Amino acid sequence: MDASAKAMPILFYNMGSEMMYIINERLRAQKIPSQKSVKVLEDLVRSMHNNKFRDEIFQTQKMPNTLVMRQLFERLVHSSIMRLNVNSMDKLYDLMRMVFKFQMLSCSSADKLLKVTMTHLDEITEFVAAAEIRDLIADTKASMLQMYGDQDPACFFAIKQRLCRFFQDLRINVSLLLQSGLQSADGTLVIRLDHCTTISGHDAGTIQYLGEDGSLLEEQVFKVGSGLCVESPETLTLDRHCLDELGKNMYAEDRVHLAAFVNETKASDNLPTCKHYDATALDGINLLASLVGSSGASPNMNDADCKPFRVSLFKDLDDEDADESVPTVRIDALSLSADYKQSTSRMIGSFDDQATCDSKSAEADDLISLMDSVSK
Repeated sequence: MDASAKAMPILFYNMGSEMMYIINERLRAQKIPSQKSVKVLEDLVRSMHNNKFRDEIFQTQKMPNTLVMRQLFERLVHSSIMRLNVNSMDKLYDLMRMVFKFQMLSCSSADKLLKVTMTHLDEITEFVAAAEIRDLIADTKASMLQMYGDQDPACFFAIKQRLCRFFQDLRINVSLLLQSGLQSADGTLVIRLDHCTTISGHDAGTIQYLGEDGSLLEEQVFKVGSGLCVESPETLTLDRHCLDELGKNMYAEDRVHLAAFVNETKASDNLPTCKHYDATALDGINLLASLVGSSGASPNMNDADCKPFRVSLFKDLDDEDADESVPTVRIDALSLSADYKQSTSRMIGSFDDQATCDSKSAEADDLISLMDSVSK
């Protein structure tokens, strides 16, 4: 299976878990009777983690587009006793997408997506008390580990790229993210700078010089304005405790996870940043123009070779800017040798002959095809 084809389970169960967070919060805010709320949550979790449905999700080779995904979640929502109108479903789906997009982009390493997914599943387990439903979630976690547990970083990188294409150009303002400072007014997301590096990655600003045998000869460190990173330990993805808030319920009543994430994000804002240059297209063109010919003359050339000269490609055109002090090299097509003209004529004639043969061959092929079609 192609690595990018493995993105569907991660996309579905992360967005589905965010859907559960939102529905649980709205049921609590609207003071729906606990008996009905429990029924809705259990029906949704049972439908999401049903064995047959789960197998179809994990066997999906091609990720559907955003419209098909919306229809899938709409049917999932209506599999319970709860009913949503079109506007409510649209807002629910937009909120699911934006929050998971934020979580996905906040993953410093692509394999962090597995940790976020498992965190989602752990949180959803707390929503239900029935043992049979919890067993279904446990089976989903086992399927996740079976599919992604032994994947290399390149596979997770391909999965993250596929998810980025799915969320491309998605900019929807979410009040929770806006109020928390995790989203700008134009819809762009604010991503933390102080996070774990990728597996076997080093903190930004470190230069290592290695010998022929791979031994470390020298190491230089300089400060950069991109933030302070923490090098990831050489452990399994699920054992790393970096950005553990990703995947947890941001809508919880106490919102401890969101507050911790926001405080650390604000702390990273106080770090020194690199100088920003307002570059325009004109600035880029001017820079390229200034670089053209700036390398200077070759050291092997003498002064005579460096003198400028003018080239007149067509003799019949008057040169208004002619400068008699500058040597002029004239290239006249009319003064070409007779042998060159004859060889050129033969080449052109050969093209004409070939075109005639190809035309006759094409006509013959058309006739043969026509006869074959008539005889059938």
